[in-house]
Amino acid sequence: ERIEALPADDWRRRSEEFCEPQLTRHLDLVDRLRQVAARHNTTPGGGAVAWTLRKPDVQGAID
Repeated sequence: ERIEALPADDWRRRSEEFCEPQLTRHLDLVDRLRQVAARHNTTPGGGAVAWTLRKPDVQGAID
């Protein structure tokens, strides 16, 4: 139903990543990331930046 709400010429209508079963897997992952972020009092984006900055080869991140 999310895909049907998109405009007819939207590229996501043709992308495999936005079709089943991938779409459901991606949305489930987003839900899990939100839960982890909430436990750490941050957002999924904030968690991604923190995870990136913990990598030894990373000098910085643009948020």
